[in-house]
Amino acid sequence: MQNLGMTLEPPLPPQDILRHFQLKSPVFVDDTPIARVWQVEHAGQQAALKIYHKPSLSHEGPGFDLLRALDGQGAVRVLAQDGRAVVLEWLDGPSLGDLARAGQDEIARAHLVDVANAVHGFAGTVSGLTPLNDWCADVFSIRFSATCPTTLQTDMRRGQAIARDLLSTTTDIRPLHGDLHHDNIKLGPDGWRAFDAKGLFGDKTFELANAFRNPIGKETLQRDPAWFHACADLWSDRFGVDRLRLMRWAAAKVAISIAWRSGPDLIEDKEADLLAMMLAQLPET
Repeated sequence: MQNLGMTLEPPLPPQDILRHFQLKSPVFVDDTPIARVWQVEHAGQQAALKIYHKPSLSHEGPGFDLLRALDGQGAVRVLAQDGRAVVLEWLDGPSLGDLARAGQDEIARAHLVDVANAVHGFAGTVSGLTPLNDWCADVFSIRFSATCPTTLQTDMRRGQAIARDLLSTTTDIRPLHGDLHHDNIKLGPDGWRAFDAKGLFGDKTFELANAFRNPIGKETLQRDPAWFHACADLWSDRFGVDRLRLMRWAAAKVAISIAWRSGPDLIEDKEADLLAMMLAQLPET
């Protein structure tokens, strides 16, 4: 029998985790595909408790090594960690995605590259980061369904070729956040801070590639060639990277994301048109 009208109580963190980190007053925030998040009180201040569903931390483990090394330099601080439970500095927001969705896209774009520069001001080394070549590997093994449109197959093969060339011609190799985009940057007490780092090691130019596919909810804007070029102009200049290389990485990242979503054989993808638009802006090589 159904109990109509009943609402489920929000989940609470396990008591042993609250005791272990000496956390108080948990307030449920979100349940994502990879983790649950609560706002908590930690040492008299607000913090975020993130408990991953899997011990692997869904490939974000190296990201916490990078965040600890950054220690607040353009990124959220890690206050404590034990296994799949992590306590982080609380960021009230808004996110840069919120700014863009509120019509302040140009401001969000400028803050994004400022955060990228802050993160890349880090001069140290971090062990255990994921090589960018490994992160991109799936795009090279993608298979196509018999019903996959010929245009998408052609675009994906071009995306493969671009990714292969970029990886083979990298000269500026450094630690990378790896997923730096509008909705992974929020305003905190000390300014704009990145979070949800993947912790990669590779081409500096890759750092801003995923920002061209964001923010969430602005898909029409992302498919505007004028916006694509405006972002490339600002970010290449302010981040100190080659403009064409940045645009090529943006297209390659779309192809990589399509490969991640494709399953055994690619049939179609929601970003096929985005990939086509980006490739159309690049010179044929």
